[in-house]
This record gives sequence, structure tokens and C-alpha cells, in this order.
Amino acid sequence: MDSSLASLIRKGEKVVVDSTMCKTVRRSAIRAVCAECGVKPLFVYLKTPLATLVERLDRRKGDGPDDQIVSRQEVYAFHAGFQPPGEEETDVITLES
Repeated sequence: MDSSLASLIRKGEKVVVDSTMCKTVRRSAIRAVCAECGVKPLFVYLKTPLATLVERLDRRKGDGPDDQIVSRQEVYAFHAGFQPPGEEETDVITLES
């Protein structure tokens, strides 16, 4: 994805990367690509309590075109491994969900 991202940026395209960016190292990689291309990234962190995530995912039925069924075990594992942005990540906007 990084080479595709760089290519689009260099072409002057506006780019939105729709991804969880759940690890600091992944956000850092995106920052590095952006820096190489002379642009500043902006990350949007949707801070959501675990109970809300579980409740929302429990409602999924798999009948929508992009409905992914996620087990509770997967949600708990993802949440446990999630690395929220730190204070030093000044290119992050935090929104409460």
C-alpha cells in the first residue's frame, strides 16, 4: 500500500486511507511515506469503548455488501492489541464515539 499511496500523492491526488491504523508502527510508516512526498498526514482516531464495539458488531448479520462478521474473541483480541495514539502524535484528531 505504501508505494501506491506515494504514487497517488505524487500525482497530486487527495488520498484517504481507510484502515484501523491500530499499531503505532503502522501510523509511523504512513507518516514516513507522507514526509517523503512533502505532505503532512492527518489521522482521525474514533475512540470507542469496548462495550460499544461489541454491541455494534453483535448487530451485524452479514447481509450488507461490506458486512464483516467479527467474533467476540476477535474483538477482544483486537482491542487488547490496539495502540491508541500518544500525546506526541500531534497529527491525530480524536473523536469520541
